[in-house]
Amino acid sequence: QEGGTLTITRRGKPVLAVMTWEHYEALLETLEILGDANLMTDLRQGIAEAKSGQGIDWESDKQDLDL
Repeated sequence: QEGGTLTITRRGKPVLAVMTWEHYEALLETLEILGDANLMTDLRQGIAEAKSGQGIDWESDKQDLDL
């Protein structure tokens, strides 16, 4: 068992995966994001901005949101 998934094998080869509901929902959400071109564009842009240091500091941005 790894990451909430149990592998069922037949003759030593994986044939079935049993997973927690939380793991299943996380996989569905990931697939939904990966299948949405706009979300993937935004995600790639956010990752690129974070890597280059162009991101917005949460503490200073939080003040602008009145949280």
